[in-house]
Amino acid sequence: MKKNLLTIVLALVAMFANAQDKVSTATTWDFESYQSGATISNEIKNINGLFVRGAAGEGHDIIAEIHKRNGKFADGTAWKTRMAASVNGNGSLKKDVTSKKRPAQEPNTKIDRCFAVNTAVPGTLTVLMSPRKAVDDRELFLIFDAQVVATGDASEDKVYELTYKADKPGTFWFGADCQYFVYQVKFTPAQ
Repeated sequence: MKKNLLTIVLALVAMFANAQDKVSTATTWDFESYQSGATISNEIKNINGLFVRGAAGEGHDIIAEIHKRNGKFADGTAWKTRMAASVNGNGSLKKDVTSKKRPAQEPNTKIDRCFAVNTAVPGTLTVLMSPRKAVDDRELFLIFDAQVVATGDASEDKVYELTYKADKPGTFWFGADCQYFVYQVKFTPAQ
């Protein structure tokens, strides 16, 4: 009896853990619970379906930083944040991710310093992000299943709303080829 109960409990725990690898419900991620200067990730960290891809080594940690911003989403709803994930950019990410889909694999200096979300259902991913400072010839980007689907020109110091409505489940990646902040990430399943 104890062995059967333990088996059931372990199966439920495994099922819950696996469910968190792919998002299927409306989910919003932010970094408000972190203290400024805290390391959000220096490895691949799964935060309820958001893969935060930091890595050990100088400049690869993803750090919480106070960076107060507010505005409205394209749909008119307001957003406000005081904390952001501060990330050093990675210019190799776009080239590597558009040829391979691997958000949960081991850290790789070609594709760390970014974020990924696996979805189990069709839906829309929206990311609020900005360059750390305005810089020419750089961009913020959102990738879905190896295709660049949204970009923001980093030549302006403003918050960009990168969004894409996917008509199938898949893998989203986002990052930048300059230093950047991520404020909020939101997945909305298709109706």
